[in-house]
Formats: sequence, C-alpha cells, structure tokens
Amino acid sequence: MRASRAAVALAVVGLAGAASAGQAAINAELGQRAGNATLGGVVNNLGGSLVVLVGLLVLPSMRTGLVALRRSGLPWWSYLGGLG
Repeated sequence: MRASRAAVALAVVGLAGAASAGQAAINAELGQRAGNATLGGVVNNLGGSLVVLVGLLVLPSMRTGLVALRRSGLPWWSYLGGLG
C-alpha cells in the first residue's frame, strides 16, 4: 500500500512539472486570443487562485498546513518568496 502512495505522489509531481512547463505557452496563446497579454496572465492566475481556494475549502490538510505556517513565527518578508 505504501508503494502505491509513492507512485501516485510521483505521478502527481510529474504532471505538475509538465503543467508548469506548459504554462508559458498557454499564457501566450491566451494573451494572443484575448488581444492582450496582461489579460491572459490575469485570467491564468485567477484560475490558479480559484483552484487553491477550492482546495482550502475541501481539503482539511491544506487548512491544517496553513494554520501551522501562520504559527511558525516566520518574519513577514519570508512570504515574499511566493511572489517569485
């Protein structure tokens, strides 16, 4: 049972890597079709934000991790890494 969890985790990571690599091409195509590259990027990022929001609402483990992160005592500037 443990090996199947590891296989699923590796598959998810692999798919996420492929999706991340394709994101630039998708943003470019969306920007071209919308006629505005900035609008394409905004739509793409709003979609990703909605996925994270749904995950926070549906998965208790995400909420637990968020609470642990807030209680960790990290300085405010350490969260700026997410902007990258």
